[in-house]
Amino acid sequence: MVIIGHWVFSTAATLALGAIAFATPPPVTPSPFRLIGLKLFTHRAVDCTKNSIQNTESITNQCPLPQPSELGTEIVGYAFPETQQVHHLRFQFSTGSEGKRVSLSIFGAKTSLGLEKAVLEFTSEIESSGILDVQVASDANWPIGFYRVEFKFEGKSVGLSAYQVKAVLDRTTPLALKKVTLYTLENSRGVIRSHPKISDHYLEFHAKTEGERTAGAKVTWAFSGLDPTGLIKEPISTREIPNWPLENTVLVHQVERSSDWPVGKYLLEYWVDGAAIGTHLFEMSA
Repeated sequence: MVIIGHWVFSTAATLALGAIAFATPPPVTPSPFRLIGLKLFTHRAVDCTKNSIQNTESITNQCPLPQPSELGTEIVGYAFPETQQVHHLRFQFSTGSEGKRVSLSIFGAKTSLGLEKAVLEFTSEIESSGILDVQVASDANWPIGFYRVEFKFEGKSVGLSAYQVKAVLDRTTPLALKKVTLYTLENSRGVIRSHPKISDHYLEFHAKTEGERTAGAKVTWAFSGLDPTGLIKEPISTREIPNWPLENTVLVHQVERSSDWPVGKYLLEYWVDGAAIGTHLFEMSA
């Protein structure tokens, strides 16, 4: 069975609505089968790019079942070129998977569009040969970067896989921070704040950058509290993400605390490959 998905790109990010509590998981019964392989293919002979599916929870097969000659050429290296708008992925499962129905989630784990962007989520039945074919299409070139695929059967993980989308020719242009937008939560909804209050315990920053490093770069940011003279008094949080393909990428990150913030000024700093690209200064009041 071929599963057809259609992804419409959006730079809008969904606000996280709370911290994740980690606990010791109960004993898990091993799953009856596992994902054991992945193959990527070039364009098929059948063109399904015009099938626009709005409800990804009820994706149906909207293309004829492919014949082996229609799969195109197998791609070596687990990387699609950015210009290939139709992705065909063939997953191979171990013995015991035949006829089982699995849930499949695809994420843009680290791409020029951002981190952990959901692409598609749906369920499908594995063929008698243990194969599951998945085809995903976009209306434009795919965001370059790294994608993750997760499979579950009856709520249990049966495998993870990954692939890449690469620039046809790597692009490198000067990088700069253009704008930082700060969001807080109000009635569980994101609200833009230029001057947050100390009671805004959850802060989410959307840093719009301009420039390209499609081959990947090390991205670092730091959030600090300042003393009355403007010097860093309290480093609050830092994060470093290696090998991140960038192309006018919006960097999204969050900080949260259980009690009120101290009144005062705060500073965000951003670096790419160790070079500063910009800062953002703001103040929190009572």
